[in-house]
Amino acid sequence: RVGKFLVGPTDRGITLVLHLGMSGRIALGRPGDPEAPHTNVVFETDRGDEVRLVDPR
Repeated sequence: RVGKFLVGPTDRGITLVLHLGMSGRIALGRPGDPEAPHTNVVFETDRGDEVRLVDPR
């Protein structure tokens, strides 16, 4: 975490920077699990899990 940003490297040399704002959250799931309403972005991990960015705004 840097300030209000979540910063993390990827295995491809890209740095992922997220800002959740006032109402954003990160949800974890597996492929095939139902997504929460307002799921905006889904990242797949190398283990096959999903990291989901959920924000109703």
